[in-house]
Amino acid sequence: MIGDEPRSPNAKSGMNPTDVQPAIPLRIRPYSRTSHIVAWLTPGNGRLVTLIKGSCRVRSSFLGQYDLGYTCELVYYRRERFGLHLARECAVVKARPGFRCFWKSAVWLSYASFLLDRLAVESHCQPELFRLAESAMDHASARPANINLALWFELHAISAAGFRPRLDSCCACGSDSLQPDGRLLFSPRSGGIICAECARRPQDDSMPLSAATFSVLRSWLRLDSPQEHAADGPSPRQIYEASALIKRFMDYHLDIPPENRYACLQLLGSGPISSPPGWGEPS
Repeated sequence: MIGDEPRSPNAKSGMNPTDVQPAIPLRIRPYSRTSHIVAWLTPGNGRLVTLIKGSCRVRSSFLGQYDLGYTCELVYYRRERFGLHLARECAVVKARPGFRCFWKSAVWLSYASFLLDRLAVESHCQPELFRLAESAMDHASARPANINLALWFELHAISAAGFRPRLDSCCACGSDSLQPDGRLLFSPRSGGIICAECARRPQDDSMPLSAATFSVLRSWLRLDSPQEHAADGPSPRQIYEASALIKRFMDYHLDIPPENRYACLQLLGSGPISSPPGWGEPS
């Protein structure tokens, strides 16, 4: 009708304008024989879930443009209802082919994607978590992953999500005069370290922490990016103790099923550790 404003092509469907985000696929599920539902990690919107229609068709423009370990440029229609958006375009930015060459890196990628999927928050800006994911994936795709990388990534992922363990001062008295040569405890309930003085009155959930493992954990938290671990890195005992501590902390503060972690660390840490890392007591 003359004089009427032109209608948006998406006005009838109720879709909002498109948005563009760098995105990392975290979970891919079938929606139909030809379509997928994909959960993404984005720096601007946190966890984002999109429907990709016809992505499995032979001539689909989405073929080969998204997979675990990729960084993509995602163009999608913003839809507020049901939390499901509609993907319009997707182009791979980084494919990281190393995940198809190193099986240990593929194991780590599976667990890292699962963990990120549980830590990411929908419609919440999380650039630090996105940068961490990209940095760790770049590192793991260039060489076989190991258990040190898995534990380092766990510490930094939960820290980026707002659950950083307190290792620079005592959770009970606030003192920063920690003496690693003295008795130290870690309290999952309090969220961090208990100094030697407060350790005389241990809490019910506290667990002993050796000076060597304490130093390993603090050094991991100081590393902003994954690095090659030296041959004289943490001992099997220190790895086991650090893994058990992180597991207890995550069990108390996060609702994350432990099966994926168990499978990942058992495969990456097979050999010097006779028991599943972070489960039970050392043999």
